[in-house]
Amino acid sequence: YYKEPLTETDKKGIIVFNLLQTIDMLQTLEIANNDAYYEKNPILGKHPSEFQVITYFIARGFAHYEATKMIPEKYRNIWHGYNIIYNYDVIRDNHQLGIRINFWLLTKRLNISIIKEQWVTKQEKFGDRQS
Repeated sequence: YYKEPLTETDKKGIIVFNLLQTIDMLQTLEIANNDAYYEKNPILGKHPSEFQVITYFIARGFAHYEATKMIPEKYRNIWHGYNIIYNYDVIRDNHQLGIRINFWLLTKRLNISIIKEQWVTKQEKFGDRQS
């Protein structure tokens, strides 16, 4: 492995990659929850679960970071450029197909998860007592 530290350009490239990847992940979650579309990524399969989508993108983010550290510094700009352009193209293609990020639905799902988590915690703390 190369021991060259990450430069400021590398850090910015990693941030941009992960921002674009987050958009791609949100689009993929829309695909996962909409039978009108199917996923083309063979790793995820045509109709992945939300868990599979999130796990895939988290692993991809870590892999990208670790790969960046292993690439010699003189080649990293090519690496960043390729990954940023590739992710942008995927997002643009998804958008042209009509895949939109439904922020209202995303917020609703997050709120339901938080409420469910609080309820489970309350049940664990107080048991199944009924008033």
